[in-house]
Order: sequence, then structure tokens, then C-alpha cells
Amino acid sequence: MQREHQCASMVGRQRISLPPIAALWALAIFCVSICLIGVSPAWPAETEYAKAISSRLNPTGSTVAFPVPLKDGDYTLGDVIIQITAEDRILIEKTVLIERASQVLGAGAAQLLTAVPDTAGFAAIEQFQAAGLKVHFDPGLQELQLTLGADQRTSSDLDFGGRPVQNASTALTQPEFFSGYLNIIGGVDQDWSTGTGSQRDSETSGRVELESALRAGSIVFENRAAHEGDVDANICPDQASCVYGHVAGLKRQSSRAVYDMPEHQLRLQFGDTDAVAVPLQRSTEVLGLSIQKSAQFNPSESITSAGAGSFRLDSNATVDVAVNGAIVQRLQLRPGNYNLRDLPLTAGANDIELTITGENGERQSLNFTAYSDPSLLAPGKSEWGVAAGLPSYLLDNERTYSDTNFLGTGFLRYGLHDGLTAEADLQGDAEVVMGGVGFDLETGLGLIGLHGAGSTGAPGSGIAADFVWSLTSFKGLTDERSESLHVNAEYRSTDFHTPGEFLDGADGIIYPEFNYWLRLSGSYSAPITNDITATVSGRYQFADEDRQFSQSSFFRGDRYGADLTLSRSIGASANASLLVGYSNEVYLRDPDENKAPDPDVRVALRFNVRPGDTTSIAGGYDSLGQQSGVSAYRGETYGNDHWDTSLDVQNRGSDKTASVNASVGYRGNRAEARVSHYGDAEDVALGQMDGKLSRQRTSMRVGTSIAFAGSKVAVGAPVRGDAFAIVAPHESLAGKEITIGSPDNVRAKADEFGNALVSDLPAYMPGSIPIDVDDLPLGYSLGSGAFDTFAPYKGGYAIEVGSAYSVSVYGTLLMADGQPVSLVTGLMHPENEPGKQVAVFTNAEGKFGAEGLAPGRWIAEMATEGSASRYVIDVPGNTNGLVKVGTLQPSEGSPQ
Repeated sequence: MQREHQCASMVGRQRISLPPIAALWALAIFCVSICLIGVSPAWPAETEYAKAISSRLNPTGSTVAFPVPLKDGDYTLGDVIIQITAEDRILIEKTVLIERASQVLGAGAAQLLTAVPDTAGFAAIEQFQAAGLKVHFDPGLQELQLTLGADQRTSSDLDFGGRPVQNASTALTQPEFFSGYLNIIGGVDQDWSTGTGSQRDSETSGRVELESALRAGSIVFENRAAHEGDVDANICPDQASCVYGHVAGLKRQSSRAVYDMPEHQLRLQFGDTDAVAVPLQRSTEVLGLSIQKSAQFNPSESITSAGAGSFRLDSNATVDVAVNGAIVQRLQLRPGNYNLRDLPLTAGANDIELTITGENGERQSLNFTAYSDPSLLAPGKSEWGVAAGLPSYLLDNERTYSDTNFLGTGFLRYGLHDGLTAEADLQGDAEVVMGGVGFDLETGLGLIGLHGAGSTGAPGSGIAADFVWSLTSFKGLTDERSESLHVNAEYRSTDFHTPGEFLDGADGIIYPEFNYWLRLSGSYSAPITNDITATVSGRYQFADEDRQFSQSSFFRGDRYGADLTLSRSIGASANASLLVGYSNEVYLRDPDENKAPDPDVRVALRFNVRPGDTTSIAGGYDSLGQQSGVSAYRGETYGNDHWDTSLDVQNRGSDKTASVNASVGYRGNRAEARVSHYGDAEDVALGQMDGKLSRQRTSMRVGTSIAFAGSKVAVGAPVRGDAFAIVAPHESLAGKEITIGSPDNVRAKADEFGNALVSDLPAYMPGSIPIDVDDLPLGYSLGSGAFDTFAPYKGGYAIEVGSAYSVSVYGTLLMADGQPVSLVTGLMHPENEPGKQVAVFTNAEGKFGAEGLAPGRWIAEMATEGSASRYVIDVPGNTNGLVKVGTLQPSEGSPQ
């Protein structure tokens, strides 16, 4: 009997030490041999176990229930509650298991599970296995594991788009219900060139610009206005004539209410709406109502067709996905059917190659071609917009309405299938109604777009058509996928008109008018060497002499040009191009010269240089119009304490005019400032310093913002992003400076002057607000040190850094007999608030540490053998940081 006990003890000890399999077999044979021949080896008595080792999953004698993760390979599908009975039977919560497994199960396999009988919502694991679901409980890992065949799986989408997805975690910071801001930008304009002849006087005037946004729930109210002085701060655009008269005073620029439904990619606007239009339509703002569906209102859901393919795996495999020869991702996949979605494609044709390596090392390749273009929508996806109201425009920087007319517009684009998108549009005012249809089609020869429209009304009836052929990133004359071809043709009959044409020139800014009945353009680009690219392009515009000109600034005759451009990289930081061509496309400012000039040979040289990451220089000369210019920009740092300076000098020899525009700006924690100077001159010739000064103006601007979110208020630099956040210290961090951002990109600071204003959060995109606190008390818990956001449009956040639950404690836990509570997990909670829980665990010596506590009495419940042990931890009042609680033993009522 003693020999049998010693033999069993030896075998039991080998189970614990887990030697290699060969050694285990040898030792077992040796032990059995000793038992059979009656030999009793002398084992030390202290190695005998005080209690018999149990192999049962549940030795408690009663049913226990707890949640475990359901895993499909390395992918966690979610938690499922299981029960382990006193007989070690495993029961699984049926409804939740089916819900979790349906993420990867095909519809047929999921339906079979619904027929599994259950008792009080639980069914035995063997019953699921009998229904065809291979599910296994791993007691060591404490998880349920699925093993599925390819036929049991639903088709899976492999998303390579890298699109941000909204985080549904409860840790995501939530915006305030009520928030808003007011940007205030004040300045002074100095006009140095008022008057004529020798009586040239200077004039000075002030200026205040106001921009506000107020968000209440899901509705945003936006307003923009300015109070302008006698000096007009606007510069007339190049190649235009400004004929409006400037008037000082308060000017409202826009007012509107915005309601977004990002889950449906919809935006509704009421008031001064943004323009919505498609090609051949006129883009016009209206005072009224507009509804638009667009991916910009929820970028986490792509609606464009960006490449797709499918394949099947019958066993586990590694799949390398290569686009145009470059591996973009390596995937470890289980058996199943897979769809490739949103591959990172370049515009144009793309070679896709999948290299599949099975578990046995066998390799196979799948190849296909995908075409990408932003104008193509995915099957079943759509974008559309409708708007109606009074047409509006800015006249002398003030919102003005055409109260004698009414305009309505709408369009719809719909993805019929991969590679085919259809379009329809309709637009009209009191004078003209125009409607059109079209499509964009992906072919083996590139993207083909064809759009047609017809108009009718008081000016007559006419038609228009637009044809586009685009083929990019293809192999043609070269072996590299870097050639591109673009062709465009547009036809307009003499009596074709677009609604809203009566607004031409209503804003007092007259652009030259080039009426045409046919306009053709095309270009082809290909590499010649590794660093030289050649582009051949041509344009021809056939004038429509019969069409009535709507403005006083117009030109008659055909316009055309053709040229060859050679571009070359010069090192890693510079490039240059040389253009040689023949053209008559020069624009003359003289309104009496309304006939296209004679054609001439054209030569142009351009260059771009980046001496450093923060500096860029560009310049060039074009014999067409004898135009020359140089521009430079330099900026230092990012975020706070950012400054930049720019310079732009232009000379136009054909008009004998020149201009210079220079500015320097600074952005700080509470405000931003900029000083700029603009001047132009007439009768200037290249290489000569003389000329007649026509305008000189110096402007200074200083801007700040006042924002609120909930009960928090902050002053900072103007809000430029689509959302903002106010960061404030908790009273336990009063007087501490809080830095938001990284050391090389400080976005805002909370200091002795008040809370911080983070003014550049993106809307409908994941954002992160990293936090750092100077002289943080030892042991003070800031949590993750960052706040994650997914901001709505113009949403405001009120973020408090620190809290009363910022105390960290450490100490040692012992059992009643003085033995350490070794390698045990547990939860702490305030004595009167069991819902506020903090995780805690001990090491082999019973030492523990926990963070996120507050002053007061805390109860720690540790999952010791048998039943939980309770410990009382008192955190003194006014504690801030780290607290040592010493050695603790169980409180009364805990197991001894």
C-alpha cells in the first residue's frame, strides 16, 4: 500500500513539473516498473501533498457562472457567459453565443444553432457541437474557441482603406450638449495711395470681423459679419476688374442653421446655404434650404468605388496583398470567402496580386486589375443634393440677395455597380430651366465620362455635352506604370443657358468672358528617364460669335495652344520644368482690345526648391504675357508659438504691371497676429526699377476667440477647425500648467491666465488630445494621459484634467494566518459606492498597487480560495498622489 502511494505521488509530481514528452514517458515506465517489482525508493516526506490534486474544472460542488471571451482564431468576438456544473458539464448562454458567432457564421450555419434546445437560456456545449458548431472550452486560457470551415463562414470584407472608424468605447469623450465660440479679429488698414496726381494722401481705418458658432444638441447656428472702415481691405483678383464702390459700415456676410445626420451622411442647411452642383450646372448660393448627402459628413464610411475582388480559402493561410508591385499588407486569415474592399489604389489602372501561402507551405498567386477614380461610386451608394431659395452673392463684402428671382437645383449620383456610376440633375430659375443626365464608366482603356444637358426658357433652347476620357498610371510606351492620358471635349449650342446667369458681374467683379461652342483639350505624360518626365498638351477653343455677351469684358476669336513640358527632379529638394509651345492664350487687360492676339512661340521656365522642411521657394518666367515671378515661404514650429513669413513678387510685361505681397504672422496660446503689405505699380518693365505706383496698403490683424462648452469657458487663438475643446484643471491640480499636445507641437496650454482652448479638432474623424501636467504630484493618476474624440460639426468638449479619483495606493495583503495573498486579482470600491470599481492584483509576496482612488474608505475584495477576502483601505482626506497603506489583513467576516 505504501509502494502504491509513493508511486502515485511520483506521477503526480511529474504532472506539475511538466518535463519534455520523452522524459515524461521514460519516468512513467520507470515508476510503474518499481511498483511492479516491489521496490520502494526513499522519497523525502516533505514532498508529499497535503491535499490531493484535483483535475476537476469546478471543485466547489455547486454550479458557477462567469463570462469568458469567444475567440475565432486570434479575433475576439465578444464575451459569453458559461456555467460549469458540479459535474463539470459546460453550459453556454445560447442567445449570446449565436449573436457573437453570427459575425463570422454564414446564414445557414447560424440558423442550425437556433434549433438547439436550451434550459433557462443555457445549452450544453455538446449540443452545439452536435449541431455542427465546433466550439471548445480551453480551461487554461479561460476562453471559448471556434473552429469553422470555409462553408460555414460568411463572406468577409477586408478593408484596406485605412478610414477612421468611430470608436464606440465608453472611454470616448463626449461633447457637451451646449457649446459655442466667437472669433474676434480686429485690425487696422493703412492705404498709402489715396488721391491722384501730386495730391496723394494716406488714409487709415479700423476693422472688426466676427465669426460665431453655437451648437445646441445637434443643431448648429453660424454667423459671420464685419465692420469695415473707409479702406477696402480686399484686393481685386488677377485678370479681373472691380467696379463696385466700397462703403464703410457693418456688413452681415452669412447666417445659417446646420443639422447633420452623420450616420446617413446627410447635412441640412437653412439660411445662407453652401452651393451644391455638378458639371454643366451653375454653382450658386441661395437664401433658403438645402439638403446634401456626401461622404464628407461621415468619412468613416466610404462611398467611392476603390477596387474590389474576392477569393476563397479552404485552410488557414498567409496572404500578401500587393498593389502595383508594393506589398500593402500581410494578413493571417482563416478558412472562408473574402472580399477585398477599399484597396489603397492610385488614380487609374492598378495591378493587384495576392500571394497565398498555406499552412503546408504551398503558394499560389491571384492577379487582377482594378481601376480607381473618385468619380466612381460603390454599388448601391449615392450622393445627392437639393437646394432652393433666393440666389445670393457678396457685394462689397456684404451678403446681397436677388429678391426678384428664385432658384432651385438638385443632382443625384448613384453607383449601379463597380465601375459604373449614373447621374441626373435639374436646375431652374424664373428665366431658364436646365436638366441633364450622364454616366462615368470604368473600362479597360480608362475612365469614360459622358454628360449631356438641355435648357429652355426666355433666352431660347439649347443643348450641351461634356466628354471626358482619363487613363492614368498605365503602361504604354514605357514599362513603368507611370503614364497618363486625359482628353476632354465640351460642346455648347448658342442658345444653351444655365440658371443663374443673371448673377454674372452682380458682385461688381468682372472677369473676361470667352464664349465658345466647342472646347477641346488633351494631355499625355510619360517618363523619359528615371528623373525626367515629358508632357505633351494641347487646347483649342472655338469662339461662338453668335452668342450674346453678358458682360462688358469679353474677347472674340478662337483661343488655342500646344506645348511640350520637360520636368526634372534636381536632388531630393528641388525640381524644374521647361515648356516650349505655340499659343495665343495671353489675356490683355485693355477692354478695347477684345480680339484674341496673334499666336506666338511660347517658352517658360519654372522651378521649386525646398531648402528645408519649413522653407519653400518657387519662381519662373513665361514668355506668354512676359510674366515672371518668385514666391517664398518659411514657417517655424507647429501649434503654439508658430510664426511664418511669405513673399510674392509678380511682373507682367505685356501689361507693364507689377505687384508685391508680403506678410509675417504669429500664433500664440491666446491670440494670433499678422502684418501684411501689398503694393502694385504700372508702366513697369522687366529689369527696370522705375514705374508708377498705383496702390499701396498695409494691414495689421489681431485675433482671439472666446469659447464655452458646458460650464467651462476659455480664451484662445481663433477656432479654425470644425470642432474645439476646453481643457481645465481639477481643483487638485490648481496652479499647475497643463500642456495639450506633444513637445514639438503644443496645441494649447492651461496656465495662470485660464483654461486652454484647443481650436483645431476635426469633425467626424477620430482625434486625440494628449495631456501633460508640470510638476505632477508623485503617484497622481492622470489615467491614460489622453482624451479620445469623435467630434460632431462645431462640437465643443469640456475636459477636466485630474479628479478626486487620482490617488495611487500601495501596500501588502496578508491572510489571517500571516501568509501573503499571492498572485490574486480583485476589485476595490468606495465603501458606499460599490459601482465605482478599481482593479487590483498582488504579486507572489502579496504586494499590490492600485490607482484611481479618492480620499475615503475603500473596500478591496480579493478572489482568494474558497470565498473572497475583504480588506479595508483608508485614504486620508486632502491626499494628492501616492499613499502607502502598509500591511493589511482581512477584515471581520472574511474567511480565516
